[in-house]
Amino acid sequence: MNRVTPRKIKNKMSKALSLTKEAFEMSIPLLKTNQKENVGLLWEAFTREFIMYIKHRSKETGINLIEHLSIRNILFK
Repeated sequence: MNRVTPRKIKNKMSKALSLTKEAFEMSIPLLKTNQKENVGLLWEAFTREFIMYIKHRSKETGINLIEHLSIRNILFK
């Protein structure tokens, strides 16, 4: 049986973060060119999609991930 554990979640998050960092690094040179608006739109769409997915799944499951997060801990820890 493929049981979900915090370790498995952390591994998935580490992979996602690695890919996100890679995309960010790829964005830096383009943000110094006339492509900055296009790159900004890509990041806005990515962020919107992620937040909308969380909101959608929260409605479907009744589990609100956002209420389990502390902005203070995210920004100041």
